[in-house]
Amino acid sequence: MAKGKVSKIKSKRVFPAICSLIILVSFIITSNIVLAEEIISPTVANTPIMGEQVMSRGQAFTFLRERNKAKTDIYIEEFVQITWEEAKIEGIRPDVAFCQMMLETGFLKFGGDVKEEQNNFAGIGATGSGAPGHSFPSIRIGVRAVIQHLKAYASKEPLNQECVDPRYHLVKKGCAPYVEDLSGKWAVGSDYGGKIISLINTGKELIDHQAVSSLKDFYVKDAKTQKTIGFEQLFNNREYYITAKAESTNKPLYKFWTKNNKTGEIKILTDYTENDKFLWSAPANTDYYSIGVCVKDKYAVPEIEVQDQWERNVKVVAGKAKVSNVAIYSGNKRVDNNEIFNGMQYTLRATAKADTEALYQFRIKDLNTNKWTVLRDFSESSTYQWKVTSDSDNYVLGVRVKDKHGNEGVYGEKYSGVIIKTLSGSIDNFNVYNGSNVVNEVNVGDTYTIKATATGINNPVYRFWIKDVNNKNISVLKDYSTASEFKWVVNGVGERYILGVDVRGDNMDSSQKFTKQVEVKAINTGAKLESFNSYLGDMEISTGIHVPGAKYTLKAKATSKNRPMYQFWVKDVLANKWTMIKDYGYENTCQWTAPKVGEDYQIGVHVKDERSIRDFDDHKYVSVKIYQPEVEPCKVDIVLDAGHGNTNLKTNGIDSGAVGVGGVLESNLTQIYVKKLGAYLESLGYKVLYTRDFLKGYNQVTDDLQQRVDVANYNNASLFFSMHFNSYADPSVSGIESYYSSFRPNLDNTDIVSTENLTYDKTPTQAAIDSKQLGADILNSLSTLGFNNRGVKDRGLYVTKNTNMPSILLEGGFLTNSDEIKKLTDPSFQDKMVKIIGDSVRAFLDK
Repeated sequence: MAKGKVSKIKSKRVFPAICSLIILVSFIITSNIVLAEEIISPTVANTPIMGEQVMSRGQAFTFLRERNKAKTDIYIEEFVQITWEEAKIEGIRPDVAFCQMMLETGFLKFGGDVKEEQNNFAGIGATGSGAPGHSFPSIRIGVRAVIQHLKAYASKEPLNQECVDPRYHLVKKGCAPYVEDLSGKWAVGSDYGGKIISLINTGKELIDHQAVSSLKDFYVKDAKTQKTIGFEQLFNNREYYITAKAESTNKPLYKFWTKNNKTGEIKILTDYTENDKFLWSAPANTDYYSIGVCVKDKYAVPEIEVQDQWERNVKVVAGKAKVSNVAIYSGNKRVDNNEIFNGMQYTLRATAKADTEALYQFRIKDLNTNKWTVLRDFSESSTYQWKVTSDSDNYVLGVRVKDKHGNEGVYGEKYSGVIIKTLSGSIDNFNVYNGSNVVNEVNVGDTYTIKATATGINNPVYRFWIKDVNNKNISVLKDYSTASEFKWVVNGVGERYILGVDVRGDNMDSSQKFTKQVEVKAINTGAKLESFNSYLGDMEISTGIHVPGAKYTLKAKATSKNRPMYQFWVKDVLANKWTMIKDYGYENTCQWTAPKVGEDYQIGVHVKDERSIRDFDDHKYVSVKIYQPEVEPCKVDIVLDAGHGNTNLKTNGIDSGAVGVGGVLESNLTQIYVKKLGAYLESLGYKVLYTRDFLKGYNQVTDDLQQRVDVANYNNASLFFSMHFNSYADPSVSGIESYYSSFRPNLDNTDIVSTENLTYDKTPTQAAIDSKQLGADILNSLSTLGFNNRGVKDRGLYVTKNTNMPSILLEGGFLTNSDEIKKLTDPSFQDKMVKIIGDSVRAFLDK
């Protein structure tokens, strides 16, 4: 096939002698697009909508690129190609459809009621007054709708494709066969058709843009090795990647082909695609061939078949192979004296050089019978595992090789004579020793000596192993070495074991070994439990009574020959169900939260030695009662929480909270206010509980907060009030604020919304609603003392979220503000604040 030539169309831009005066006006089209230039109407009449174009695809590309710099060349090429393809299908002039869409969209700039993402390129359905018109799923479908709508005006002929124009049925078919006829029909303007014709006349004078492509490289790559090779010689039936590289205006398309130079037959391997390579299997017959590639740009005009092509001559031949070496191995040792032993396994290894890939066939010949036997037929594997089973003693052993892509019957061969002998030797002694004493019972965790003695074996090496009789698992204790004994530590995995030794000569493989074994029994004394108790903080629970919802520490102590392990359990007696709360581990404590339902439970611990095979060596179960103390009847319970002031058990220090001007501690000030508030509320007849009377110290902050919550929940309080004071780096900041939680997980978990900073309830419980109202009432009343009211805030704080009644946390002012701290530490001012808060609480509770 001769190398193709690329045809080029040359166009001249026509420059009129006198530049036309362009008058800038605005005009309204049906899609509300404003065109910046007034297009002078032509005087030629009767311009058909159907037929052949006078403006080329390349000129349309140039026209759109000049008028819309924002669009990429790829986008423009695809849009123009789609327009030409769709127009040709229906017989519409593509230049008419193109220029109409450019008129309607302002060269795809849009800007009116119709948006670009609608893919509506002619304002179909955009009837004014902001109506956006129809939308289409893709550019192609949008262009197709315009062309079908044009055909409805221009012809009575049916559509050649499925109708996608939603207004096709509204048009009187064939009512406007000429572009001039579209005026007053497609659009209300009397010069609508003239503007389209003017655009066509302008476009057909532009440079004809040509999409071109040229080849830069062409080569063959071996599909298996991925190596690039020359074209001169390829091998029968082997796969190759024919690969080309081209440069193109847009995207290159590739077509690959082959030609039998003897017969002249050309075979197209793949027609034009964007794939720059093709997986080709070379022919089975030896002959001369040509391999070629043609390229063209994806958007080249259809009339151009080839823009560039290359071809190369190749010779397809059969591969050949030659044996380099063949040898016998016992394990990793090469057998150099050609002596092998009957009943043993050997590895036959060969190496060969081949044009492509070598295939190996292993063969043996009995010299006594002069008979050949194929041990393994041709394969890519260059080794073969061979177990000697023979009654004869003299053989010829060898390999035959051929190229995978060679001709049948063309081989390379190599052979060597071997002598088969019978293996001899024995293990005279094998035992387990405790000191100098032979034993068959061993203690878990102790160390014993495993010892063997062998005779009749040249340079013996020993391998020691163990088998668990219960689970059949076999493990190598020590691999082959010249050491005839091994120190064994009994790990207690099983109760009965088989200990074994394998002995062979150091030049023999593992199949040429002697084996001996003994059985032993492992005795496990196990772990012993000394104590098991339950603690609330540091307090031991000796009564067995546990409060629902409280967090307890289960603690056990055991002794063991090695290391004891602990496993903790709890049993619901009513349901007769055990639950493991912590699996075996070396830690002897476990955290357990007493359940909120049920009364009778058992807590338990299992202990065992780390080497024990039992489920447990020792155990203890303790009966406990989950008990909620009764609340004495009273008018109402109010739990007052003085913020901070609990003991940090890790540091043994007091949580002071914020530190204000002059060293005032928040924990001290909250206690003063809470005590005064409690006294005032009790004088009004309410029963008051103070959380600090129940605090027992904490390791984690949540432990401190949970203790405060428990006081309110256990006593079924009607109100929880937590007193705090604020601090800030800027000393000018002042004011009061209160916090509540709309999210109450103990009460309601429906309509919950979680954001990055807050979890809240869209339909809060009555307790949450009341909390918000009480907080607002207190802030409004305290504002009369001159405080800046910073508002009520939903923050999901621990104490307001987990209490089961109305609850608020009041920040009563900033300790870091010098004016506010003077008031807050004034006893008379404290009494005023306390009375206002108390009166607000009374008004709330007496509703």
